Amino acid sequence: MVAGNVGSPRRKEYTVIGDTVNFAARLEALNKEFNSQLLISAAVRDALGKDGGDALSLGDIAIRGYDQPMTVWQLG
Repeated sequence: MVAGNVGSPRRKEYTVIGDTVNFAARLEALNKEFNSQLLISAAVRDALGKDGGDALSLGDIAIRGYDQPMTVWQLG
């Protein structure tokens, strides 16, 4: 992920770009399909440790733009 100001000297915009940002956007878009408010990846769930114990696995989900399905978890 890269975060920072991009653009010309006359018009700069703060933005974030990269695979991590794209993946997060794809997860966010899946909320409509699963009627949920917060979806996380397996990596985030693993990083949560015991605090992620109430996460519900939605299984391996095909993510647009990625070759392999990824395990998605629902919080809340």
